[in-house]
Amino acid sequence: MIVTLLLLQHACVTHNQSLTPKHIASPIRLSLTRLSLRTFWQWTKFSDYIAIVSAFASVMGGLMWLLSDQSWFVESVGFASLLLEAMLALPQWLRNRRARSTAGMSVVMVVSWLSGDIFKTVYFFIREAPAQFFLCGMLQISMDLAVLFQVLQYWDKSPKRTTKYLHV
Repeated sequence: MIVTLLLLQHACVTHNQSLTPKHIASPIRLSLTRLSLRTFWQWTKFSDYIAIVSAFASVMGGLMWLLSDQSWFVESVGFASLLLEAMLALPQWLRNRRARSTAGMSVVMVVSWLSGDIFKTVYFFIREAPAQFFLCGMLQISMDLAVLFQVLQYWDKSPKRTTKYLHV
């Protein structure tokens, strides 16, 4: 799975480079000293991406090795990962809100997100998983519903979209 994700990221970086017009100066190269949240995922070189991911993995691996006997740290890392997964739809929601459009989004895709997250949350509830699993699952369902509402809200305003595709 990691190899697949790296191949996909390589394709994205390569594709983004091909979209930069030749007459425009190349964008500022991201480096460890020039990171910002606004441009974090706009890598100009795949090797920079690998360096950041390797540095993050090394630091987190070292911290986990040093603090693995500290339950507060292990619990914090676990909760942070659950919260991060629960908020995966937030960037899409923000982008849709700024653009006031959901062009390119499929109702089927968003409903698939929602149904998967509902089943996962029900599983957590049935298996009596710790409360943070259920709470983050509910947050994830809320985010999915918010994106689904946007798809329906902006349906008529999205270019190249007709209502015949709404009913799947």
